[in-house]
Amino acid sequence: MGNILFFDKSHLKGRSFSVTLVPHTLTQLMVVFDEKGIYWMGFEESIKQLPLAFKAFSLEENIFHDYHDLIQSPLPLCATGTPFQQKVWQELLKIPHGETTTYKAIANAIIHPKAQRAVGSAVGANPLCPLIPCHRVLPEGSKSMKSRPYLVGNYRYGHTLKRALLKSEGLAP
Repeated sequence: MGNILFFDKSHLKGRSFSVTLVPHTLTQLMVVFDEKGIYWMGFEESIKQLPLAFKAFSLEENIFHDYHDLIQSPLPLCATGTPFQQKVWQELLKIPHGETTTYKAIANAIIHPKAQRAVGSAVGANPLCPLIPCHRVLPEGSKSMKSRPYLVGNYRYGHTLKRALLKSEGLAP
């Protein structure tokens, strides 16, 4: 996976997109792309959460063989959002595989210590799940999944999938 390019939402206007499904170890990923990049991905169950900018699309099959093929794609990853969302997503990219952080820690890291709820909203708006690892963000008080496994926090795709992603990284019992 290369660098992620960040844009505001005006970057999407007037574009035609394609959608494909990519096998993932837990379920399938739905991926929205065009010839210039990959703009959105989420778990298959998320068709209702597809942003309006991507509602007009053509379905493509067999574009990426699997998740590894997707992350090795030469297409750049393009995340569109507000400047605040982009700061949060850039901070999420710093969370190492196999580690977690909290909304409070992210708010502090981006120099907005009182913006924990706004950080939570930005985490929830992540357009490139699971490449931008929003599943690694936990509520305050649940930093150790092994001691308090019931506290995983909110996740756009539900608690079960978040727990499964964390478990795949050795973070949940």
